[in-house]
Amino acid sequence: MQKKLPHIEIILPIFNEVKNIPILIERLDKVQTELKSEASMSYLFVNDGSQDGSFELLNQFHSRRSDIRVIHLLHNFGHGPALACGVEHFRGDLALFMDADLQDPPEAIPEMFHAWKNGAKTVVAERTTRSEKNKLLFNTFYYLLHKIAPTLPPVNFGTHCLLDGSVIARIKLL
Repeated sequence: MQKKLPHIEIILPIFNEVKNIPILIERLDKVQTELKSEASMSYLFVNDGSQDGSFELLNQFHSRRSDIRVIHLLHNFGHGPALACGVEHFRGDLALFMDADLQDPPEAIPEMFHAWKNGAKTVVAERTTRSEKNKLLFNTFYYLLHKIAPTLPPVNFGTHCLLDGSVIARIKLL
């Protein structure tokens, strides 16, 4: 009997990313090919009220591909609520959260998956670069915040993380 592969559902909040969506899907597809003998993958796009054509483009991808699901929110609720919507509609063994603006590299997914295979229930990617408008203010704020609360995640912690389904189940209880 063949063992069932773990299924990774990638949760992608979208806000006005029409230019990035095709590039993102192309890069994710390469990762999906790389991992095909170890895991299956699908994509859950949560369109957070985009006004730039993302709605139509996501619908086109969804109509052509069974591995792409799309949720359209009525208006822009914000990044956090879009992620929460993704959690609520999650279907898989592992949830991988990433931003669609290409600051979170899809190419990090195999390394994150292998950390999970080695026993980690949560895997967090740290950005090596960030594009903040006011970098000095950003760095000063987080430097002071970490002096007060040293157990916080690193400064370059974003939403790019992999969570075991058991962790998602706990989050849903909240």
